Amino acid sequence: MKLLFKVILSVLCFSPSYSLESHIEKCSIFNNDLRSRPDTDTTAPSPSGYFLIHYDTTGEHAPSQSNLDGNSIPDYIDEVGIIADSSRYVLVNMMGFLSEIPDSDGVYDIYIQDRASGYYGVNYQDDIVPGASYIIIDNAYEPGEFLTTGVNTMRLTVAHEFFHAIQRSYRTVPSSSDTYFWEMSSTWIEDVIVPDGDDYLYWVSPFFNSPDQKISDTDGYSIALFGHYLSSIIDNSPNQFNSNILREMWNKYSDTGNSFYSIDHILSTNYNTDFSTVWLDFLSRNHFNGLYNNDNNDFYYYLDQQHLSPISTSVNFLDEDTSIELIVSEQSAAFKTFYVNDGGAISLSDSIIPSSSSYNGTLSIISNNLNLNSLRFIPIGSSQSITYLDQGTYIHFSYSGYGDAIVNVNIDFESEINIINGDLNFDQSVNVQDIILMVEFILNDTAFNQFQFEAGDINLDDYCNIFDIIMILDIILN
Repeated sequence: MKLLFKVILSVLCFSPSYSLESHIEKCSIFNNDLRSRPDTDTTAPSPSGYFLIHYDTTGEHAPSQSNLDGNSIPDYIDEVGIIADSSRYVLVNMMGFLSEIPDSDGVYDIYIQDRASGYYGVNYQDDIVPGASYIIIDNAYEPGEFLTTGVNTMRLTVAHEFFHAIQRSYRTVPSSSDTYFWEMSSTWIEDVIVPDGDDYLYWVSPFFNSPDQKISDTDGYSIALFGHYLSSIIDNSPNQFNSNILREMWNKYSDTGNSFYSIDHILSTNYNTDFSTVWLDFLSRNHFNGLYNNDNNDFYYYLDQQHLSPISTSVNFLDEDTSIELIVSEQSAAFKTFYVNDGGAISLSDSIIPSSSSYNGTLSIISNNLNLNSLRFIPIGSSQSITYLDQGTYIHFSYSGYGDAIVNVNIDFESEINIINGDLNFDQSVNVQDIILMVEFILNDTAFNQFQFEAGDINLDDYCNIFDIIMILDIILN
């Protein structure tokens, strides 16, 4: 079933024939105009009384009138009230965000309408109290009109739109350059509160297909995974209900009104890192999407990565010396991917223009043998030690900067490898370090590429084992 879901999702989300254009207005938060509230037949309070749900009992906007519990309120309306209460409890009581700004009667209003296809919900400003707001959501989330459907889609929409109400307590209205921060945060929280909704997975392609764009140029929906990365890796909170980092960023944003500065400031001040480093690591880990069906690996920051394809980069063959030129900026990263048709070794050096600029680099190696996959940071301004690559390996060069700059990378490729029996780390000598590597291999703590295996199989029996360790000892002693 998981494999089937992955295949279907890959086709829908990444096929060139499928477009999100008709769904681009999933939500609207950037609205300065004040609007009249919808007129409805009746209302029902949520269990806590914090929310009042407005709905029709007949007509095009009416939800299903199914009422299995016999309480005179449609089941759909009951479910809206329950998830609204849950969302508020999680955001305010558990995660410590500010509460919503109340309108004149102090009760938060949710309106039910038959919305247009793809328009999940909207958060509008109140026309009287600054910062107060109300929500309009769909009455059914029917198949064929939304990327996911039914009650779970209603739940994640309420969570998403109510977080916008919370956000208005920090800033009444976003500037156009900050909309991504509002939508990223709300799309992230919808998956935290409704983890089996997974609607957000269908919205990643605008970013995954253009991962070199600035974060502020994204639509926000497509980078919800960045919220998971920040909580899980930077804040080290596998249970994201306990995470503080997004709240800290919103607190700073409330003071500065600049979302990018707020993100970078909190990372630098509270987590001893910075946006360039964090953004590069986040993107580099997305090279490994779909390769593992569990989180028992060094690359996933969130298990939903198993359902996604990697970020998209152009692929070139690596079979000779070459150089690449990548343009980076304060808010973006750049990529180059190579496919190794025949096994070989590389060494590389990089530089930047202007030379006074700073930058980060990573090397993501994806092999046919998953045990050989690796993600490593590239030392800045110095030559990287030789890296050995099996046939069929993909190697991703990723760079980020601290301002507009050009990173130049020179790659020396060597297809003829000088293999010395027992030299497993290819330092051109046989010593105790090679024995340690062999022991780790035997204990399944590490994997060998084809060159290491050839160097380790000294007795040519197609195995690397204790007999080869004995022969390495003989080489060292003699």
